Amino acid sequence: AALNSMARQMAERDRRLRARTAELDAIITQSADGIAIHGPGGELQRLNPAGIRIMGRPTVRLGLSLAEQAVWFKIRSPAGELVEPDDLPVAAALRGETRVGQELRIETEAGQDRFVAFSASPLSDNLGRIYGAVSIFRDMTGAHEAQQEKDNFISIVSHELKTPITSIKGYAQMLLRRAEELGSDE
Repeated sequence: AALNSMARQMAERDRRLRARTAELDAIITQSADGIAIHGPGGELQRLNPAGIRIMGRPTVRLGLSLAEQAVWFKIRSPAGELVEPDDLPVAAALRGETRVGQELRIETEAGQDRFVAFSASPLSDNLGRIYGAVSIFRDMTGAHEAQQEKDNFISIVSHELKTPITSIKGYAQMLLRRAEELGSDE
């Protein structure tokens, strides 16, 4: 009876564990944000479908080291400079840090630049030992382009406003000189 009771308890725990695993798998798979799971050395262990879409690389290459990921995804700073593997958000997470919203530039397989905001956190066991990292990322290219368009618009408007203001100022100075020549206070 005791063995049967223990077997039922084990079966129930197994059922709950499978349900929890399926739930977490569904969350990772269905997320609109990219999610990558990395091993203790930073190696890429899992990349969800949104991550594949955002990174623009249909072929997922699991097992890549951080250095190989930097080359494969052509990761650069927003200004276009190469990023050292130790400066990646995942590397910081593996050191125990949490990074939020670090913007990097990647190049898709089609050669398009994308601006991506990365957040990364360490994965640790109940004793606090880090056994990996998770990174979540979002395509910010549209927001980056909108900011660039806004800056261009402001630059153009500011330039265009200077021309009529210069003309008005010139006419006002000419009128002031004529009034002074005629001795009129008006």
